[in-house]
Amino acid sequence: MAHWYLNGRLLAADDPVLIQTAKTIRAERKKAGKPGTGAKDEARIRLGAVSGVTDILRYVGSPDGLLNWRTNIGIDAAIQCFAGVEDPTAAQYSVLHWREEAQDAARKMASSAATLGVEFHKAIEEHLSTGVLPTGKVQQHASKVVKDLIDELGFHPGEAEVGFSIHKGAFKYGGTIDWLHKPNKVVMDWKTVSKPRQPYLHEAAQAAAYGKSQFGDHPFSAFNVYISQDDGRIDMVKHWSPRELAAGWDLFQLAYKAFYLFKEFQP
Repeated sequence: MAHWYLNGRLLAADDPVLIQTAKTIRAERKKAGKPGTGAKDEARIRLGAVSGVTDILRYVGSPDGLLNWRTNIGIDAAIQCFAGVEDPTAAQYSVLHWREEAQDAARKMASSAATLGVEFHKAIEEHLSTGVLPTGKVQQHASKVVKDLIDELGFHPGEAEVGFSIHKGAFKYGGTIDWLHKPNKVVMDWKTVSKPRQPYLHEAAQAAAYGKSQFGDHPFSAFNVYISQDDGRIDMVKHWSPRELAAGWDLFQLAYKAFYLFKEFQP
């Protein structure tokens, strides 16, 4: 799902103004005899919305990691489908049947993992903003340890879940910063992980884009906090060095060009 930002907030797909603008564009196209597709994207652009950082970085992400994750989900789904069946090789269980069953189970697993990540982010954001702890035990623990980390680093009080959309020079993009501390020039981003792993360069690019949006060419600090989905503990805190952020910003600029080249290319 694409992320678009308008006036510093995520522009929902069912936003009334967006829907009405798309209807107007379809009517204009129909009248001109050029119906075409992508009216909603054209409406977003017409309204002044900008694409999100994570969408821009999709072409320079971590394909191996994502592929392995998807493969493991597929294997788990297949095992789940076979479990409890007396004879999975029986005639009524064709290869096509198992493929469809496993694909359906894999889609549900992937959706569940994505939902869990959103739940973690919302729980932490609420706790940092209001002091209220979530009800879920794991989310509650994650919220506490993140709050303790921020206090320990001296970045409290700050702002949780800061949305932005900018048109800066040659760049136009938006996003949501999980934690922003303007006086100390700090951006932080939470990453939920199913198992320990090393940071990815495209995550440095995300951090660099976030920092540049707030502080321009002034030096800033950027952190990624990796939180275990199993128990809510902090698996690792990555403090990006100036050299890594510079490399990340170079990568973001390349990704930005690639993103709009693919987006605007008309065959």
